[in-house]
Amino acid sequence: WSLALRRQVFSVLAETLALFCSEESPCHSVLPLKWLASDFVRAHSRALRGYPERTRLFGPRPSFQENLATIEVLRRQLCCIPLSSKPPYCKTYPYLDRDLLQFLFALPREQILRPHQRRSLMRRALAGIVPPEVLHGRRKAFVIRGPLTAIASQIDALDHATREMLASQLGILDSSVLAATLREVRAGGSVSIPSVFRVFAMERWLRNLAHWNTLEDFGTRIRGSAALASRNRTPHEFKTSLS
Repeated sequence: WSLALRRQVFSVLAETLALFCSEESPCHSVLPLKWLASDFVRAHSRALRGYPERTRLFGPRPSFQENLATIEVLRRQLCCIPLSSKPPYCKTYPYLDRDLLQFLFALPREQILRPHQRRSLMRRALAGIVPPEVLHGRRKAFVIRGPLTAIASQIDALDHATREMLASQLGILDSSVLAATLREVRAGGSVSIPSVFRVFAMERWLRNLAHWNTLEDFGTRIRGSAALASRNRTPHEFKTSLS
């Protein structure tokens, strides 16, 4: 792994030993979004980092502990996705089938994770079934660039939507930083697309609460901002246009 990562062996060894000494996030890419308010990040740092845990020295294999932590992250993500009622339908996740997970967790780690080989086990299993051009094809960049292009084309409307945000008034995020981040996309920058969608979905939910006076403890300032939702374009419409 040192050769594959082009790093010194002592650096890789120190990083491995650190898993047993400090809490590690189950998702290494979990970082507080820069538009979140600093006080909010401090108050909910553990939740924002995915409830990190320290790898236990006397317990299951570290790889198995990491697998369980990943399953817990997926469970929380799926719980945040509301089920459709118009029309009603059921979602299934074949890769989370219990029998499949038990089989994968029982396999030696070196059969699943190999240097410079993405999805090594899957590609070897489908050899001779799926054409090599498909099996060893490169990742499609449109999955990432497509939504970024849509955000750049809707930047004026999104910039208008970041004004008078209830989430900003409640101390959850800094709307000016969010607007600046979205403007960076037009200049060629990148942004987490799911996080942007969740921000506007949360804003729409807060405005709905304010509309029904659920946030009446925050006074007329909240209700006045909620009244803007009836005159402005809703975050749901932004999400639809970006999709």
